Amino acid sequence: MHANAGEPWTVDELAKLSSMSRATFARVFQQALGQAPMKYLSDWRMTLARDLLLIQGTTLAEVADRVGYSSVYAFATAFRRHHGESPGRWRQREALGMLAAAPGHD
Repeated sequence: MHANAGEPWTVDELAKLSSMSRATFARVFQQALGQAPMKYLSDWRMTLARDLLLIQGTTLAEVADRVGYSSVYAFATAFRRHHGESPGRWRQREALGMLAAAPGHD
């Protein structure tokens, strides 16, 4: 999941990789990480997306593809739901914050 966040993972696939039943995998995952597998995957994808958005020149389409969304629209909707703002607005706000924190910008 971590190495291939863009894959179209399902609980069934993850359970098979773990040699467990779907129900057992979901229960063990929840107990170990405190989240359901698909919630964890969504959070991981958003973490990766934030990192990618900070790379200058990375397009929203590239970010969407790398973190497993079929379109920029689907990615932007998920990002907005997770962060409360669009990826573009988040990127601008973070860039301004990083600029303000840079040495020599008092």
